[in-house]
Amino acid sequence: MKTQRMAIAIIGVGFALAAMASVSMAKASPKTIKYKTKFAGSFINTAFSFDGSVQASITTFQGRSTAGGAFTGQSVTEYVDAGKTCTLPDGVTPGETYNLVGGITVGTYDATLNQVYSYPSSATECLDTSTGAGAGQQTVTLFGGTGKYANVSGTETDNFTFQILTDTSATDGYGYFGANAGSGSGSYTP
Repeated sequence: MKTQRMAIAIIGVGFALAAMASVSMAKASPKTIKYKTKFAGSFINTAFSFDGSVQASITTFQGRSTAGGAFTGQSVTEYVDAGKTCTLPDGVTPGETYNLVGGITVGTYDATLNQVYSYPSSATECLDTSTGAGAGQQTVTLFGGTGKYANVSGTETDNFTFQILTDTSATDGYGYFGANAGSGSGSYTP
């Protein structure tokens, strides 16, 4: 796999992905609300870039939050090879480190269709370039939405894994597609 082509705009996770997921459907209140979330989805590279150097990826996901219930969403994130090695969560497998360039997420609660907006404020990924397996962490900032989430603010920390299922760069194509899953926790103020 050509790591420069992948630019692993994977999720960041949003994956920035789960951040939307976590805002409560409960009655708005000035107090801070803590929550946990789980999410899974798929990603594909896209003709979008935050800095013009590499392509980002689009992640489509769904999940559940202890604060708000079922959700779906979409994120665009871009990562770049940091030129450093890393070790995957198994403690043995070596990989390449990828750092966040930028990202943005829109998440929608299934029951109300209210949306939450978020972006990853920091994120790194570790990719085994021979197998396409990887893992990452991100901190996500919630910054608004629609309906009762118009003024929401908060943060979330996510851990995720991913698997690149196909990378056409090895066959003179251009693109990659994969799957991801993760969990997180955070807090927000409505």
